[in-house]
Amino acid sequence: MRSLGELRQAIVAMMNRKDELEEENRSLRNLLDGEMEHSAALRQEVDTLKKKVAEQEERHVLKIQALARENEVLKVQLKKYVGAVQMLKREGQTAEAFELWHEGCHVHSELA
Repeated sequence: MRSLGELRQAIVAMMNRKDELEEENRSLRNLLDGEMEHSAALRQEVDTLKKKVAEQEERHVLKIQALARENEVLKVQLKKYVGAVQMLKREGQTAEAFELWHEGCHVHSELA
């Protein structure tokens, strides 16, 4: 059988170990609290960034739509411009032929 001194020593050792474990537990809880706060801050930052990305995406979609509409308008204007240039070319060729014919008539009348 153990002596009373040995039992007291064992009890003191157990109480010291209990105090150490409680202190370690407090320290770990403090670390956990800090990490939880950090995690919450990161989640909030992620949410904020997701909102910003969604807003930018929406702006880009609207810009793409506006540019597509502008592109269609420019295509129509270009077709009209090309048509007008072709018409002017045809009219110009007709006018040149008329001028040549007119000059030919003028020269012919001078010779006559």
